[in-house]
Amino acid sequence: MSIKPRFVQFDDIGDDVEGRLTAVDYVEMKTGACPKYTLDTGEEMVSFLGTVQMVEAFSKVRYGTMVRVEYTGEVKTGQGFKVKEFNVMVEEGAELRTAPSLDPFPEELPLPGEPA
Repeated sequence: MSIKPRFVQFDDIGDDVEGRLTAVDYVEMKTGACPKYTLDTGEEMVSFLGTVQMVEAFSKVRYGTMVRVEYTGEVKTGQGFKVKEFNVMVEEGAELRTAPSLDPFPEELPLPGEPA
């Protein structure tokens, strides 16, 4: 197994990686620091840059947890920019389930217009 992780860019819809989270580093970009996640697939180490969606999904994931990230396509932001969208699954018992932080209506947050 190589010490240097293979960098994954998620070019095609359906591209995915699955492995145990081993590291979260930060890479300096033009727009600021960007998280870089590293997974151990069991056969190799892979790394990829995080999106806002991934940062949210990985915020509660502990090192050593099995995760799967799948590129599902592009969406337009409210400002008209295209961004990549992902399905992030995290290990829950023996199963991978959608990361709870991706739930658009988490129970612990009030709905719009309700007092916090």
